[in-house]
Amino acid sequence: MRRLRSRCLGIEAATCANLSTCRIRALMPSSPGGICRSCNSRATAGGYCDRHQHTKREQDHLYDRYRADDPVRALYRCKRWLRVRQVVLRRDALCVSCGHRAATDVDHILSARIVLDNWGRDAFYDVDRLQGLCHKCHSQKTAVECGFTGKKGTKITDLGDRSNTTVVCARLPACLCIKACLAL
Repeated sequence: MRRLRSRCLGIEAATCANLSTCRIRALMPSSPGGICRSCNSRATAGGYCDRHQHTKREQDHLYDRYRADDPVRALYRCKRWLRVRQVVLRRDALCVSCGHRAATDVDHILSARIVLDNWGRDAFYDVDRLQGLCHKCHSQKTAVECGFTGKKGTKITDLGDRSNTTVVCARLPACLCIKACLAL
């Protein structure tokens, strides 16, 4: 078995104290990159190969443009929301769902879009329709609402005890959502 020798000091690599700047690292293979999301080529940056970098930029641009024009997102960027958010976080110091961690996110018990469609802007800011959740529980609830669970093997039962949380599907009308939640 041949041993590689360090060029910096002329000693074996296993005993070289200067491995971070030692030239023997140049002889070692680098870790393989990922695969492009659009084809089977090697990804260079951001999950895409050189040919598909423009695709990622276009998608990001369209996504950001859509989110900037979203009327629901605009409601979260006003002083009224900041005041209501502080009231809810003071009221619910601990997460309403798990009760173990501090509440850091304010969540609409029913989906914000459903509240806006059925009851209007004043109901969007109604403190009784909001709850304080920790970031982990809020992310899990949002994933269930948006239908992101199940694609990577996550089952709704894996998300823990959800007895204190109302699960709403944003794709169904409000009357069907409430019936679906009662069936859970």
